[in-house]
Amino acid sequence: LWLTDLDCVWPDAARVFASAPSSPEIGCIYIPYPPDWNPGGVRVSSRSIGELAARMGGPKEVPPWVGGELLTGTPGPLRNLVTACEDLDAELAAKDEVLGTEEQILTLAGALGRVRFRDLSDVAGRIWTGPRHNAPREEDPLSYGLWHLHSEKGLSLRRAARAVRTGRIAPLREDLLDPQRMVRRFNVAGTGLGRRVRDDSWIAAQRIRGTPQQIGRSTLS
Repeated sequence: LWLTDLDCVWPDAARVFASAPSSPEIGCIYIPYPPDWNPGGVRVSSRSIGELAARMGGPKEVPPWVGGELLTGTPGPLRNLVTACEDLDAELAAKDEVLGTEEQILTLAGALGRVRFRDLSDVAGRIWTGPRHNAPREEDPLSYGLWHLHSEKGLSLRRAARAVRTGRIAPLREDLLDPQRMVRRFNVAGTGLGRRVRDDSWIAAQRIRGTPQQIGRSTLS
């Protein structure tokens, strides 16, 4: 079973499927955050989770950060993963502690050895896109078989969803069949000024179109 976030694009699904781990391992993406960096500003880092794991009887080391965008395994290990996370939530609650995101609890489960994770970062990657995020250019996006494009929710992924919803899928299908066109459609190789202007104009148009609907919903509520 392959469980992914909705904001994922599969430029080479066959390659990703071929990397499936053997039971009882769970495939995931390790995110190379610095040990003391707090993702999302939530004051929880790899180092702090390692310290928490040590207090709970685990090894005294900084664990790899387990991303939540991709989890894959056979049904048995995935059920065990759910049980392990639920047990950890209960144990933390008994200690008056809490971890608020799935990434944090998954990282703790791995640190304690309650789940055997396997890093699939060689075939799947979290890719920042767009100048708004000061995103570094991804030099070889086609080296991945799966892109997690969390900063494309409101742009290229929304545009693709609209094409599907309106039945205008011929250009989208052509782009998905051509890796180089796919790279451009989903902004994973950087964008020039012209594309940025076009994208910003599209976003502005969507917001203008959505304003009457939002006002109507607010009035009805």
